[in-house]
Amino acid sequence: MRKFTILLTGMLLAGFLFLAAPIARADAPAYHVVAPGETLWSISVRYGVTLDALVRANGLVSSNWIYAGQLLVIPRNVRGNQYHTVRLGETVWSISNEHGVSAWALVQQNRIVSNLIYVGQTLVIPPAPGFPGKIYTVQPGDWFYAIARRFGVSVDALQAANPNLDPRTLYPGMVLNLPETATGNVATATPRPNSSATPPAGPNITSTPRPTSTPIDGFGYGVQLNWTNQDNDQEMAWIAGMGFGWAKIQIRWCDLEQSPGAVDYVQIDRIVNAAAAKGIHLMFSIVCAPNWSRGDGGQGGSGPPDDLQKAADFSSQLAARYCGRTLGAVEVWNEQNLLSEWHGKALSAATYMDMLRRSYTGIKARCPSIQVLSGGPTPTGITNSTAIDDVSYLRQMYASGLKQYSDAVGAHPSGFCNSPSAAEGTSNPCGGQFNNHRSFFFKRTLEAYRAVMQENGDSGKRIRVTEFGWGVDPSPKPGYEYTKFLTEDLQSAWEVEAFQSMKTSGYVDVAFLWNLDFTDMTSETGAFHILNRRAYTSLAGMVK
Repeated sequence: MRKFTILLTGMLLAGFLFLAAPIARADAPAYHVVAPGETLWSISVRYGVTLDALVRANGLVSSNWIYAGQLLVIPRNVRGNQYHTVRLGETVWSISNEHGVSAWALVQQNRIVSNLIYVGQTLVIPPAPGFPGKIYTVQPGDWFYAIARRFGVSVDALQAANPNLDPRTLYPGMVLNLPETATGNVATATPRPNSSATPPAGPNITSTPRPTSTPIDGFGYGVQLNWTNQDNDQEMAWIAGMGFGWAKIQIRWCDLEQSPGAVDYVQIDRIVNAAAAKGIHLMFSIVCAPNWSRGDGGQGGSGPPDDLQKAADFSSQLAARYCGRTLGAVEVWNEQNLLSEWHGKALSAATYMDMLRRSYTGIKARCPSIQVLSGGPTPTGITNSTAIDDVSYLRQMYASGLKQYSDAVGAHPSGFCNSPSAAEGTSNPCGGQFNNHRSFFFKRTLEAYRAVMQENGDSGKRIRVTEFGWGVDPSPKPGYEYTKFLTEDLQSAWEVEAFQSMKTSGYVDVAFLWNLDFTDMTSETGAFHILNRRAYTSLAGMVK
């Protein structure tokens, strides 16, 4: 949602500040002048009041409609809620259990993104009308009606005990409040005495911004998974063992919805639950429209649907299902500047942007906290019927609205046979091959993208590196011949260097290594895996 801005004269602003200054009573309201980039939710969290209380105190029609320079009343001593300051090692689930509220209600009340919380954060603990302290943890296979029957209560009573819950969104591990009349084997949650019925004092006019879906230092470490062919719990343990906090999974729409409306969520639910158990944040990269959505029946390979709104509907459906859980971002398509990923339509940044615009709008309508990313183009220095130069394609995307319809810019900077810091003409292990164009170089590609962003007045946005890495294969597959010149030692050193370079760049927010566990060396994907290689150990030991 675009925010409206107004100009305030110095006299008017001074008047506003003067009004705030005399406020001294603890139960009297304070005032806050909205700064550029702030939202009503971020202000509510900053001052330790509920979003609803802030809306009511200011007579706002919508929580989305505030503007820079606006004077807001900050209510004090809002009754009916408790507050909790996050301690080291706590999770959404442990805090919800501690206070006897559902995890869903806690996430919704505080608009938590991907279950990401941080030490020192103030959370509003929502009230549960009539809730006496009985709770139940949802098990695999549970559904709302069955839970109500199990504990001898009506569906309406169970809904009343969980007022912020959509009954269609149950998942294993979610904690539900039970009505007082519930019978059977129920648990009781007893809040610890550290919570307070009085919200902590907030700042008067200015305060330090809080982090949202990225770590406090502004950089996140991620890796792509072979998730449909592996034990997801083990994958999450491997990621946690590296000290990484993000995992990328590619969602092949064509495999999950083989007939219209019949989406198979089993595998996605499984990895979402596995990620939640380890506190890992997920990014979905959506590709490959189903054959039924394409007039050519899927001939030639992966491509978008004939009706681009169908792609937007599918991504929005995923956003709605996994909102407030471990899903932190959605990448809309993959390397769409290549015909191999865009069969069925002519290569066109404008056409892709039509799909991104629809998807962005739909996802944000279902779950505003999920970040929506543009698909990372593949680095290529050619433009013909099978490819468009990636920098040219990025400029064309901006010409069609990328600035307005993305939270970060997806990128796939490849290094081929070159170190992360190398540039054109630099010697490499390939004997001088793969070094005569910007697209062969990791850092040069990132710098070129950043320049395009700055050209388009989008320097406030950051790049999300959704794929990068170096391959090692003594018996390389066609098109990947350069991997025979690289060693595990080089792979390890260069991937550590690349992460460190991106972290210090200031314009990359999260980076996903390609890949963790595609270990089948009969495929070109196997060359890039790090599991059981030196790179895994080096990345785990890397200072983060």
